[in-house]
Amino acid sequence: MIYNNGINRCTIFNKPFEKCGKEDKIKKILEIPKLMGFFMYQFPKKDQINNNQTNYESKEFYKLYLDEINELKRIIQDLNQSNDLIQISFPDEATDTLTKACSFCEIARSYDFGILLMTPANTNAFLEAGMFMSLGKRVIFLNNDLYPIKPSFDTTSYFYIHYSSIDEIEMRWNKKMPNFLDELLKNYLEFEISFIHVEEINDEVHVDTDLINSYIDMLEKGEVRPSMIYGRYNAVKNECYSISLRKELNEEILDCVSKISKYFCKVISNEDKELLKIILESLEHFTKKPSLFDILKENCDLNKLIAIFEGGNRDSNLLSILFEFGYFSNIVLRIINALDEKDIKLVNELTIIVWREHLQNEKNELLKLFNKKINKYDSERDKRIMEFIEKLISNLESKRGIWATPEY
Repeated sequence: MIYNNGINRCTIFNKPFEKCGKEDKIKKILEIPKLMGFFMYQFPKKDQINNNQTNYESKEFYKLYLDEINELKRIIQDLNQSNDLIQISFPDEATDTLTKACSFCEIARSYDFGILLMTPANTNAFLEAGMFMSLGKRVIFLNNDLYPIKPSFDTTSYFYIHYSSIDEIEMRWNKKMPNFLDELLKNYLEFEISFIHVEEINDEVHVDTDLINSYIDMLEKGEVRPSMIYGRYNAVKNECYSISLRKELNEEILDCVSKISKYFCKVISNEDKELLKIILESLEHFTKKPSLFDILKENCDLNKLIAIFEGGNRDSNLLSILFEFGYFSNIVLRIINALDEKDIKLVNELTIIVWREHLQNEKNELLKLFNKKINKYDSERDKRIMEFIEKLISNLESKRGIWATPEY
């Protein structure tokens, strides 16, 4: 299990978890060598329509909901079959207990993340999601915008996928969900807090070269359905991450790096922001090792990247790539100029690079210049920018190894 915040008592019967009688069932799920997700939704029961219970509003929306659930189950089952590291379960596959509250608690403690279908609104599903979140576990929200009953609370600050038709579900899922799952996967690959340890896999991370070659060929030939494009790009991005983890890079893998770099650098543009984000993250992985970066430099037109940056894109991966290319040769001057221009995102991202790359001279110079800036500001008129700079200074001085992005 990836997350554990130390909560160890049952909130229903006020008993220690180890004495609640569910430990063996929970342990069995925790020991499955995969990221385990749980899909929470309103069970489609036709008798609610027949008995005039209006959770579905009408028979028309009941049929829509059935189609929606079947489509989501199909997409999830495809994910389970195609991904060796992730498995998402449905309520009818989950543990069976006599007490509802115990069932919710058991599910929340057993699984690593949740997926909540918010429409139609269902109290049980919301309670399950709340238990996941109370244990520090991530939940992704799904919502059908056409449904007449809207959830009454704000979800904009959470990972959120919305759609307005059955046809949109797969496209939106493939566009958003991989980023959510990538973040969870990186937690156990990078921080050694799960069932797989970096030292066990780092030497021989598997790279699916057949998948890379096949997907790049399909993309080049325009053979991918529009709803599947984001999924294909994300699959290649995942392989780029695996490549960056390997210690040994054979010719077959290096050929794939060349193929990815060449194609991604050819199609990269500012037109599709989501696609651009995937491409930039993929290419940024190739800056991790000299042999990979040499291939990227051979195949990537720096002027294209600069044009994207000058067009206003401040993606952290883009800035990292440009930094490796030597574009920010005087990074301190860039940061101060960006501060004068109120380009806050650029200030933060470039300062992160100084901090992350342990550029000690630049860090010391920045600290001096930041302090001078604060002394020149008016404490009332410039309060927000002063607080922003103070937080940057605090981050640079901190020994915690964690960057707390300041608000502005």
